[in-house]
Amino acid sequence: MRIAVTCYESLGVPGGSALQVLRLAEGLAGAGHEVTLYAPAITMAEGAKVPVRYIPVLNLRWLRFPSYLLVAPVFFLREFLASRPAAVLAFEVYFDCSVLIAARLAGARLFSFINAIAEEEMRLGGWRLPLRWALHSAQRLLAAGSSGVYTISSEIAAWLSASYAVPEELVKVIKNGVDTAMFSPGPAAGAARSAGLPAGGRYIGFVGRPADWHGLEYLVDAAGAILAAVPSARFLVVGDGPALPRLREYARQKGAEGSFIFTGSVPHARVPDYIRACEVCVVFCRPVRSYPGDPMKLYEYLACGRPVLASDAPGYGDLVEKAGAGLSVNASDPAALAAAAVKLLSDESALAAMGARARAAAVSEHDWSVRSAALAADIAGRMNARTA
Repeated sequence: MRIAVTCYESLGVPGGSALQVLRLAEGLAGAGHEVTLYAPAITMAEGAKVPVRYIPVLNLRWLRFPSYLLVAPVFFLREFLASRPAAVLAFEVYFDCSVLIAARLAGARLFSFINAIAEEEMRLGGWRLPLRWALHSAQRLLAAGSSGVYTISSEIAAWLSASYAVPEELVKVIKNGVDTAMFSPGPAAGAARSAGLPAGGRYIGFVGRPADWHGLEYLVDAAGAILAAVPSARFLVVGDGPALPRLREYARQKGAEGSFIFTGSVPHARVPDYIRACEVCVVFCRPVRSYPGDPMKLYEYLACGRPVLASDAPGYGDLVEKAGAGLSVNASDPAALAAAAVKLLSDESALAAMGARARAAAVSEHDWSVRSAALAADIAGRMNARTA
């Protein structure tokens, strides 16, 4: 089957949504489909395993998206009429229904992938109400015109059914995944040396793009009690993001900055070393949004064989404890968080067993190949059901 995959992502910036789009598109191709990926010409995806067609944009910060909105309708219509895909899988369409119109005119079935409740993200970002209404209208129209709607969590799936009137049977959860070949276990001491980290630290780490909902201030609050029990503990925050300046200042105010290492952005190829350098990795969920999401970093931790200390939120602590790969905790309670961290660091044999189970769960349940197989099967099933 010929499938067009569309997105508004800077594909040359690894991580997050760009990785999701690339890995799922490549997985669809691996399942035997003829896949072409369409993305704006912001950065190029080096080494992509599917053909990529770049949509021309004015590559200046405030002009990228407006220029995309102007060019995309003609670009998609021309491309789809020429290639005649049977299906179009559209990721995160904002304010733009051109992919829906082009798919219809080319006789293709549309499928959409919605990763977040964008209206809520916009509210948190201070966007004005008229823009949130415009986005709601565009996404509702897209969902109504789709033969299947995919998302990363059951909470978002329920919201789509309630807010966009999408029948429940049309919505399927396809969670994020991990490249278990790239993210693999290795000795902590050697990884710390490779990452240039000080020797002798017992690292508790976070890797990602710090945002308000990651709740990293919880780790600052618990740091004193952890250090009292494990003086060699150190707290590693890898990545840059909107919450990082506030987090650094919060650590300074709490007198914990000496035990924290903030690396800022690191090359994506180096990320596994930073995870492997940790004895325990953390993934928290601060409830500033109505839904917890599905953190890709959690699967990367598991794939590297690292035990995880996770918030007791859906898709976080329950997933970790089901796999026997860490502990679930009320991360907003400093005493409970510190006690859980100390419990993990105090039993090296238990850490090793959790790490082995973490790796096994990542390979069998959370590899991108598992996710793309589920996506491919669902699209094929819906296509066959319509033609039967």
